[in-house]
Amino acid sequence: ALVHSPRAASRLADYLAGRDLMTKSAVAISRAAASSLERLGFGRLLIADRPDEDAMMATLGKAVGRV
Repeated sequence: ALVHSPRAASRLADYLAGRDLMTKSAVAISRAAASSLERLGFGRLLIADRPDEDAMMATLGKAVGRV
């Protein structure tokens, strides 16, 4: 999952509540966006180095081993 804002994270957290996410990964644009996702139990919750799309894509690339 790619999460671009705290609001999107909150909505995603509501939608995914109670699901097994241990084999899933999420990339958040910021710590603020990641905060709502921490309680969900993603196998990997990564935060971009900078709050922009390029940094999110770089983080995603690292997560899948392509960068």
